Order: sequence, then C-alpha cells, then structure tokens
Amino acid sequence: MSETGNDNMTDYQAFSDALMADLAPTGMVEQQLAQRIVDLHWRMDRALALETNLLSLAHLEPAPEYLLKIEDSVVRLKMLQANSFIAHHKQLNRIQIQEERISQSLLLALKEFTALQRHRVAGAGRLPYSSRSSKNAAAA
Repeated sequence: MSETGNDNMTDYQAFSDALMADLAPTGMVEQQLAQRIVDLHWRMDRALALETNLLSLAHLEPAPEYLLKIEDSVVRLKMLQANSFIAHHKQLNRIQIQEERISQSLLLALKEFTALQRHRVAGAGRLPYSSRSSKNAAAA
C-alpha cells in the first residue's frame, strides 16, 4: 500500500512547511497562492495514492480460475493487473479525472505564482489585485 497521501496532520504540516520554504512567498497574495500550490500538491499525492491502493487491494480479491492457471508468473501478474483494471475501471477513471483537474489547477496556480514573483523581483510595482490595493479599493 502506498503511504503517499497520508491524511496525518503532522505529515501535512511537514510537507507544507517544506514546500512553502521552497516557494518562499513574499506578501499576502504570494502566500495565498503558495498555500494553494501546497494544497493542490497534497491533493494530487492523495489521488495518486488512492489509485495505487485501489489496484493493490484488487489483488486481494479472488482471481478468476483461468488466470490462476497461467504458469508463467510474470504473465500471470500482468494478467491479474489487467483484470484488476477491468474490474475497477470506473473508480480508476474517476480518480484520473480528479488528477487531471488538480493538475490543471496546479499548473495555473504555479503560473500565476511565478508571474507574481517575477513581477516583484523586477521591481515593477504593485499589482492591481494585491492585498493592499484591494483594501484601498474597498475603502474608496
């Protein structure tokens, strides 16, 4: 079984701290985007673990007799894996759809985050949607 995607809060916090240190966000907008990136990575890891675990659990299910009669152990294993995929294709498809959605959201968040950092490093001034200008706009 895969332990990636463990929902232990201690594991999540260690993961979050390490990734936030790598991203090194500055300011509230970057911090919010960095947290989104952390959460999306965590969700992706959970989805991948679920997929792996689902296929692993399928090996505990009774196999059709004709597959058990295959003498070559490598071929038998591959056929059992294919049988597991067939038996759980709907669940696997749902997980893969979720993975794709998470991946797209993650790519967008990373793109926006790196654009913000480049903008900040270039000294190009405040972005129109920064936390300070949002407060100023609300006060106006």
